[in-house]
Amino acid sequence: MTTVITRLFEDESGAKKAYDKLMFRSLPARACQIITSAAGADADALKEHMSKASVHESALDPYAEHIAAGKAVLVVRATYIPLTAATIARNTLAKFNTIDVKDITNDHYVPDPPDKAGSILKGHPLIFSMRIDHAKYEGRPISEGLGIGLLGAHRTKRSAIHGGGFKSRMFWPMPLLSHKERKNRVYRGGKYMSRMFWPQRLVTRTGRRNRTFQGLTISRLLCWPTIS
Repeated sequence: MTTVITRLFEDESGAKKAYDKLMFRSLPARACQIITSAAGADADALKEHMSKASVHESALDPYAEHIAAGKAVLVVRATYIPLTAATIARNTLAKFNTIDVKDITNDHYVPDPPDKAGSILKGHPLIFSMRIDHAKYEGRPISEGLGIGLLGAHRTKRSAIHGGGFKSRMFWPMPLLSHKERKNRVYRGGKYMSRMFWPQRLVTRTGRRNRTFQGLTISRLLCWPTIS
C-alpha cells in the first residue's frame, strides 16, 4: 500500500521549500509532486491532473478552487523507500505553514499498481559510482579512474607461486610424491625389526596342537577331574 499525503500551501515557493526538505530526508523525487495553476487551464483539467496524482476525491473540488486562486498543492506518495516514509513526510510537513482545508481527506491509502522499471536499482546509486545530482560529479565511475578492473579473465593456474612452483619446495627440496613401487618392509635385505631382539620366528606354519604336553595331561597325572 502507498500512503498519499496532500498539503495546501499559500504559494508555489512555500511548496518548493517543503519539497526540497523531503528530498533532503531521502524521499524519492518521483514520490513528490507540486500542483499549481500551470497544470491545467481550467478546473476540470486541474481535477483530472490531481486525480492522476492519487489525490482523494473529497479534496479535488476544494483544491481546484485554491489552486485557481494562486495557491499550490504538494502531493507525497510515501512507499517503503525509505523505511517509515509516511512518518517522515508527516513530521516534515508539520514544520511548515500549510492551509487547513476542512471536510477533506488529505491522508489516505491507495493500492500499489504494478511497477515496471528498466533497472532493479531505480532510485538507488550504482555500485562504484557517485550520485551526480548530489555531488555534481561529471565523469566516469570511480573504478575506471583508479584503474580497478571489475571483471577479470578466468585464470587456469594450479599454483599460487609465480612460475608454477610449489610452496613446499621453498623449504623441502625433495619431492612430496614418489612413483616408486612400495615395499612391505623398512629394512633392506628381507630382515624384520623383531629379529634384532627375538631370535625365534614370530609366525610359524606348523599345525597347531590341542595340548601343551604330549601324552597325558596334567589333570590325568594328578588325577584331577576336569569336568564335574
